[in-house]
Amino acid sequence: MGCFIYAIMFGVLVLLEVFLFNISPVLGVISIVAFIIWTLYSSKKDKDKKETEDYDKRKKFEELIKNIDGFTPSQKYVSKTLDSSIMIDEANKKVCLVHSDLTQKLVLNYKDILEAEIIEDGNTITKTSRSSQLGGALIGGILAGGVGAIIGGLSGEKSSEEEAVRVDLKVVINNTKEPIQIINFLLDDRIDPLTMKPFGINKKSQTFKDAMKEVNHWHSLLSVVIRMADAEDEKTSVPSPSSSVADELRKLSDLVKEGLLTEDEYKQQKENVLKNLSFTT
Repeated sequence: MGCFIYAIMFGVLVLLEVFLFNISPVLGVISIVAFIIWTLYSSKKDKDKKETEDYDKRKKFEELIKNIDGFTPSQKYVSKTLDSSIMIDEANKKVCLVHSDLTQKLVLNYKDILEAEIIEDGNTITKTSRSSQLGGALIGGILAGGVGAIIGGLSGEKSSEEEAVRVDLKVVINNTKEPIQIINFLLDDRIDPLTMKPFGINKKSQTFKDAMKEVNHWHSLLSVVIRMADAEDEKTSVPSPSSSVADELRKLSDLVKEGLLTEDEYKQQKENVLKNLSFTT
């Protein structure tokens, strides 16, 4: 039962107690005891109901991900609200996003992850996007029409330097039907009965620190995925006639240094660049 309802009940009880104590102290004491018993019973009933619902959600989630063809999760996160999940299969280079109260899943290749963004109470904390020509074009196409504006509805209506209501990981994927996926990492759904706004979680608390550590971990993972996809685009792209040959060779050299391109692959790409130069001249 929400705090607002309890606040109303408490106010009614105070008025009732004043009335009953004026009539009989015994009636006043009996009413207080009855209220306490009722409150404890209602709280336990609500808790049992919530535990049952959470158990059913987790059970459906386990069934959903039990047999995903070609996907073996090496890392997994399930939101505390039990409405979303993100998993990664590093061996097969795939990411799985589960949403709609853990009942629907999307299995994606690394190249289909276009953008990852940490959002605190509707405000962007950090963001990583595909930077290759192909990746940038995909992002532009996916976000055309303002679909990214829906993130504004995630604001907890309370943002300050001391407290936060929610923290989310927003993932933009190469999917025109469901391009934006939201994974929640922190949510305070308690409502202040006086202001009718969320209380907020102190940013110095361990709860907030744990949530930020977790969301930063997953943002970092997706950042690596995005860079790997960009590197693959660079390896397979053919330089345009207007490209600077020196720039193209420098990029290839950097990929070798970063371990993303072998010496043989470098030589082959270098030959392609030089052949393209000969063809255009």
